[in-house]
Amino acid sequence: MELIIALMKSNPELTLPQIAESLNISEKQVKTGRDKLIKEGSIRQEESNKSGDWESNEIA
Repeated sequence: MELIIALMKSNPELTLPQIAESLNISEKQVKTGRDKLIKEGSIRQEESNKSGDWESNEIA
């Protein structure tokens, strides 16, 4: 999940399919990781699910 956070920090506008492609994993794996990170409070998503716009709640 650290890789997902790193990608979201480097480009907050990435969509889930783009993250999945970058990491060579399934979109379902990204969604599962995203949901866990949101539940933990590590990230939050701005706007709609389709636009990306991720914001990390972790201190860099």
